[in-house]
Amino acid sequence: MTLFLWIAILFLTPILGHLVYQDWWFLRYPKSRTKGTVVDHERRTDYGSEYFMAMVEFHDENGTLHKITDTYGGGAKKPPVGSPLPVIYPMGMPGKARVQRPFIRLVVYSFVVASLTILILRLLDILQD
Repeated sequence: MTLFLWIAILFLTPILGHLVYQDWWFLRYPKSRTKGTVVDHERRTDYGSEYFMAMVEFHDENGTLHKITDTYGGGAKKPPVGSPLPVIYPMGMPGKARVQRPFIRLVVYSFVVASLTILILRLLDILQD
């Protein structure tokens, strides 16, 4: 059982590290928020499944036009072209912009942190079966 716990901790710790790395600029610097517009969808195939990621254009605080591809997609071209989406980026760094999805990030962080906490407590015999 102890070996399983260590393997699980070693698996989840880099995931948490990767999440923090992705969010570092957003945690460290003030954020700029703006509205973007879906202009197209990028088609991707992964393990035989096809999904579509929204391509979003937005203007930064200087009025410069930027284009990003959403990191979440699905089997349908949603939201439709022309739809507004909230965009967030660290102030002065529009190249690090992404579609704002706080709920998804909250769920992922909560799951990883809760799982690590439970595993560590089990490893230390503080949490019993």
